[in-house]
Amino acid sequence: MQGVKEINIYGYSIFFVDYEGCQSADDMIQIFNTALESLLQKQEPQLVLINFESTHIDDVFLNHIKVEGSRVQHVVGKSAFIGMNKPKKIMFDTFALQWKNELRAFDSVGEAIKYLIDDGAHRVTEGG
Repeated sequence: MQGVKEINIYGYSIFFVDYEGCQSADDMIQIFNTALESLLQKQEPQLVLINFESTHIDDVFLNHIKVEGSRVQHVVGKSAFIGMNKPKKIMFDTFALQWKNELRAFDSVGEAIKYLIDDGAHRVTEGG
């Protein structure tokens, strides 16, 4: 389901941005902007999982991310990307060089989640 939501996996809070199936830059930009505004409400760096399964990523979307993405770097901890074929991974690698945050692409959701929660940070405690 396309959109933005917070999910809890194994007691860890993960900010999930789902672009699955998006074929237009406008749709992807709308989801990105929703994610951006939600992240700006956070006080602590977040674990972020981003799904690009069955999407079409173009220069319009990438340029938007380059311009607007810097606004949330302070609240993005680790980021894991899934659903990326070879061409998307090449674009991703070029883009990732510009970010200060830890960004990694994975072939499976399981690998991505393991990477995000590996150091034990961001675990949700009772009442928190």
